[in-house]
Amino acid sequence: MQEPDPANKRRFERSKLILPVRYLNLNSKLEGHGQLRDISDKGVGLAAKDDIPRDTPLEMWIVLPNGGCIYLKGVVAWCGKMEDGDFAVGVNLGEEALHSLQIVVRAISSLGGY
Repeated sequence: MQEPDPANKRRFERSKLILPVRYLNLNSKLEGHGQLRDISDKGVGLAAKDDIPRDTPLEMWIVLPNGGCIYLKGVVAWCGKMEDGDFAVGVNLGEEALHSLQIVVRAISSLGGY
């Protein structure tokens, strides 16, 4: 069994899931596009072009492989610049949103995954 990395401050295991995402910053009313990168038992990780301040409420639409989408609402927990110039964004989700997203992830996984 691999020892946990003490430098990794994550409290929840991440599951990789790459899907397009559209989001609305509810403070500025500005819309952006990015990519869902992973999910955990607490929220989601995004890659975005925008530097989104901590505590910013977001509405998000995750685009599914079949062309549908799932609506989520969350709050930015952290945001940091990546080497490629984009921003890594951690978004905390409410329990109901997490439950819906987990159902979608299980369905995608059963179809061959992402």
